[in-house]
Amino acid sequence: MSDRFSIIDAARERPDDVALIIGDQQLAWRQLSHQCAALAHRWIDAGLLEPNRPVALEATSTLDALCALFTAVTLQRPVVPLHPRTSAAFRQRMIDRSGAVDLTPHTTPTSTNTDVVWPSLRHRSATLALIATSGSTGEPKLAVLSRQAFEAAATASAQRLGWRDDDRWLLALTFAHVGGLSVLLRCLAAIRTIVVAPPEADPFERLLRGEATIASLVPTQLARRAVVPAPPRLRVVLLGGAAAPPALVDRWRTAGWPLRLTYGLTEACSQVATQHGPEDDPSSGPPLDGTQLRVDADGILSIRGPTLLEGYWSDGRVVDPRDGDGWLRTGDAARIDAAGRLHVLGRADDVIVTGGEKVAPAHVEALLLQCPGVAQACVFGVADEQWGMVVAAALVATTAPEETLRSVRAQLTTWPPHERVRRIALLPSLPLLPGGKVDRRATRIAAVDMFQSI
Repeated sequence: MSDRFSIIDAARERPDDVALIIGDQQLAWRQLSHQCAALAHRWIDAGLLEPNRPVALEATSTLDALCALFTAVTLQRPVVPLHPRTSAAFRQRMIDRSGAVDLTPHTTPTSTNTDVVWPSLRHRSATLALIATSGSTGEPKLAVLSRQAFEAAATASAQRLGWRDDDRWLLALTFAHVGGLSVLLRCLAAIRTIVVAPPEADPFERLLRGEATIASLVPTQLARRAVVPAPPRLRVVLLGGAAAPPALVDRWRTAGWPLRLTYGLTEACSQVATQHGPEDDPSSGPPLDGTQLRVDADGILSIRGPTLLEGYWSDGRVVDPRDGDGWLRTGDAARIDAAGRLHVLGRADDVIVTGGEKVAPAHVEALLLQCPGVAQACVFGVADEQWGMVVAAALVATTAPEETLRSVRAQLTTWPPHERVRRIALLPSLPLLPGGKVDRRATRIAAVDMFQSI
C-alpha cells in the first residue's frame, strides 16, 4: 500500500524544511509530525478510532484542522471532510451517511513534546477519503477515493506542472472539496511547503507578497477583485472549478498572471485536463498522462484512468458508476479538438432547448461578460408558451441599471436569435455553492420576480 502520504516519511526525509506557513507561524515537517503524533495518541487513548470506520473532520484552514487531516491520512484512516460553510444539519447528514465518527471536537493535540513517537499503524485502509460532490445537480454524492487513485493523481499533476525546490503552494480552497484536499496531498507527497490562506483573509495578499509560487483558484475569486500585476515569483495558477469567461482570463493574463485553465472533478481526484502553459486557446488543455477522454454520441464527456473513484458510498456499500470498460460519464457536455484539447461546454442538465435549438449557458455568459457594465452573469432557461423555453440571465452590474441594459441590448442584435437573452434580472450578487460555483437553481429563484423583458 502506498506510503507517499505520510507525515512520518516527510519528517524523516526533510525534517527542517518548512511544511506549513499559516498566519505568522511556520512549522517544519518534524514539528508538524510531532503534533500529529500527539494527536494520534489522543485519539487512540480516547478510543475514538474504530476498525474500518471513517473519521469526519471540519475542513477549516486552521492548524488544528490541518494537523487532524494529516494525522488521519498518515494513520491510513478514511477521511470525511465537512465543509464549514454548510449547515450543521447538512454536516450531520454527511456523517450519518458515511458512518463516520466525528473527530471535529478532538483536533487539539494533548502534547507537543518532541519526544512523542508515532503509534504503530493498525487497520490500514485502501480508501483515503469520502468526498461530497459539489451538489450542483442535487443532493451531493459521497465519492469513495482510494490512496492509489490520489497517488496517481499527484504523479500526473507533477508531470504536467513540474516541481521546483523552492515551490510553495497556496491553499486558498477548503479541503472539504477535492481541489483543496489535492493541494495538501500533492505537497505532502512532494514534501513541499503549503501556504495557508485563512478563510477570513484575502488569498491575494499572500500571493502579492510573493509567499507562494503555485496557486489553485476558481474564477469567482478573480471576478470579485480588480486586476493587479502578477507577483514575480508566481509561476502557475490553476484556474478551474467552473467555466472561466475568456474576457476574465484575458484581463488577468495581460497583467502577467500565469493562468492555466484546468478541468477536474471529485470523481477523478481533481485534475483531469490542464493546459501545458498560459496559452491563448480557451480549452482546458489535453488530459493528464494516464487519463483517457472521449465524447459520446450525445455530446457527454466520459473519462477513464487510474485516478477514478472506487464508487459512490450508498447505504453501507460502494456502488461503482463506471461501465464494464472502466469509463465514467461525467454529465458535462464537451468536445475534443483536433489537437486533443478538452473544451467543456457546461453541465448537460443546464443546456437550454429553445424552439428546438440547444443553447449552452456558459457560451452566453461569456458573451454577456463582454458587455460594458456586466461584472457577473448566470444564464438559464425559463418556461415559455411559444418556444418551450427562452434564454434568461441574472446579471451583476457595475453601472446604472438602464445603462447596463442598453449595453446588453446593443450586443444582442448581433447574436443568433436562439441565443439571445429574452429575460434579464439585475441582482446585487449571485448565490454561490460552498465550493465557489454559482448556484444556478438559487439564482433562478432569486431572479424570477425581477425579470425584465429585453
